[in-house]
Amino acid sequence: MQLNKMEAPATSLTPKPALVLGLGFLLGLSLLLVACGDNTSTAQTGSPTLAPTTASAAATTVAATTAALTTTAANVTTVAATSPAAATTSVATTTAPLTATTAAIASGSKPSIALSSDSIEIGQKLNIIGQGFPPNGWVTVEFKPEGDTATRGVASLALADATGKCNTDLILSSYGDGSPIKAGKNTILVITQDTKLQATTSVNLLPKPETQPVK
Repeated sequence: MQLNKMEAPATSLTPKPALVLGLGFLLGLSLLLVACGDNTSTAQTGSPTLAPTTASAAATTVAATTAALTTTAANVTTVAATSPAAATTSVATTTAPLTATTAAIASGSKPSIALSSDSIEIGQKLNIIGQGFPPNGWVTVEFKPEGDTATRGVASLALADATGKCNTDLILSSYGDGSPIKAGKNTILVITQDTKLQATTSVNLLPKPETQPVK
């Protein structure tokens, strides 16, 4: 009698689909957890370092802006403080002669002039004394033939003192415009620079004596 050998059931080595899917899911989950852990660690590690740096930069910017605004405000304050004073000085300097003249007119003062001589030869020096002019103000001296309407120009300048008096010499060599002097009656005028006040008188100019030839 022949005994039949019992054959063991064959075991398949091919992995089952369910097992493969399960292992794949576990592997993917593990990788996801590792990735999340790295990001959390990086965020926790990086944030404390970046935050102080950003805050420091912002503080520096604010400080620099505040300093610039303070400097600008100081400059504007300095200009505002000095400009009115300069403008006031300029106005005072410009209007001082006009104010002095107005005060002289208001006081009823009438300027007058006197000459060292009423008759003098051409080429000699004539002294002119004035009074009643605005104190510490400049006056101009002009002269021309009596009745002449032409402008002969300024022949001399004089500065009145604190009492309104002036004293100047006029050399009778030519008129203010350089034209030759004419003998006869000539008008002398002393005028304030704003032309609001003036004093007038006349002088008789004599011709120079002719030089006689030596014998």
